[in-house]
Amino acid sequence: MEAGFKACPFCAEPIREAATLCRYCNRTLGVPTSAAGASSRNALLKPVAIDPATKIVFRVLAICGACFLVVWLGFQIFENSRPPTPGASAGSTNPLSAVARAVVQAPRPVRQKLLAGNIEIAANQMRYATFAIRAGATNAQVNGEFQAFGGSGNDIQVVLTDVYDFENWKNNHPTNVLYNSNKVTNGVVTVQGIPAGQYVLAFDNRFSAFSRKQITGDITLSYTVP
Repeated sequence: MEAGFKACPFCAEPIREAATLCRYCNRTLGVPTSAAGASSRNALLKPVAIDPATKIVFRVLAICGACFLVVWLGFQIFENSRPPTPGASAGSTNPLSAVARAVVQAPRPVRQKLLAGNIEIAANQMRYATFAIRAGATNAQVNGEFQAFGGSGNDIQVVLTDVYDFENWKNNHPTNVLYNSNKVTNGVVTVQGIPAGQYVLAFDNRFSAFSRKQITGDITLSYTVP
């Protein structure tokens, strides 16, 4: 068979290799192998069109990913460059540093006014203030001064004692008191090292049958608690 020809697969007559229709039997022949391969390759090589909106989405995702990576790397560098917390040990889960714990645990001062300004006490009467010192308190003390006006002696009696001894003292029974001014016009109260408990600071005018008294002064309770 001559070069450039092939046999028809149906009638065996010689036809050209590129023929797709046999001129003898009029039957359709398949696409030549070389042409089919070229067509397939052309289909594979043909660029695929991408929607513009899809391109924008891809670009935004790429930018966001790059920004996240930069922020994460910066955070890691910052954490690795921080100096260790003073007093902290490896694996410690306490969120407070040693300095912060020292501040939290520092003793706290407490102050309470027992007398501030003026009070009036009728004849044959007594006025008093009650207060408490917490358990665990330290440096508990009562300090201040007072002055009495009224009657022929301008006097008052001031007593500091606990609530139990106060009842004995009030009923003229023998008792122990932390402070007793006796009858005075001016007085200074200084009582230190008071233990925890409940106490009474009393201003007694029961010895005066007719004269009311004016008391002025400033007396303060103070202590510290953990």
